[in-house]
Amino acid sequence: ATQTLMEKHGLYITHVTSAEEALSLLKNSRNQPDNAGQNDGYDIVFVDFFLEGQMTGGDLLYAIRTQLHCSRQEMPVLVITIEDNKDCQAEIFHAGANDFITKPVIEEVLIARVKSLLLVKHQYNVLKRYAMDIYKLETTDSITGTHNRKFLLDEGKAFIAQNPNVCMMMLDIDHFEQINEAQGHTTGDQVLQILGHFLNQTFSEQAIVARFVGKKFTV
Repeated sequence: ATQTLMEKHGLYITHVTSAEEALSLLKNSRNQPDNAGQNDGYDIVFVDFFLEGQMTGGDLLYAIRTQLHCSRQEMPVLVITIEDNKDCQAEIFHAGANDFITKPVIEEVLIARVKSLLLVKHQYNVLKRYAMDIYKLETTDSITGTHNRKFLLDEGKAFIAQNPNVCMMMLDIDHFEQINEAQGHTTGDQVLQILGHFLNQTFSEQAIVARFVGKKFTV
């Protein structure tokens, strides 16, 4: 009945009856490609404290915060319960819930709280996207469009750990100083741009292409 009520307001609901199944769906969702929170994952978890299976709603909430390491902003959780007392409310918040609602459900109250949590999730996605954009600017060479030395040093160790067979190549532009002296630094920058574009187009996204320093590049 609550699902039908929320769908009436344009919300898309995935309904399960056990915390085990819900946790499995959340784990699978986190393993999908993510573009700053724009994947097809879940925006809010809406859970009862009393569920089928071994896990309670509180257990699911604890797993979201400790196993999946999702903050209240990354994965807002709204709890529904029949208990309407201070001890139960304190337990819900200590478990990591953002908000709660009691039965019987009042439509206006439920939708207002869901919209509030959707706003929390939206703000998290925006901040995450901004952080990714800033990091991209910090780790991209402005002239060549390749990664820069900071990216190579930040990500190189993990890249090597994830790929058992790694080949490294260093490139140096011959006679680059003569180009700068004879044609000027603007032409020199154009040469760097051409080489950077060539390297980015030649090597797959699985490779790290970086301007190491000056006229030296690392692949």
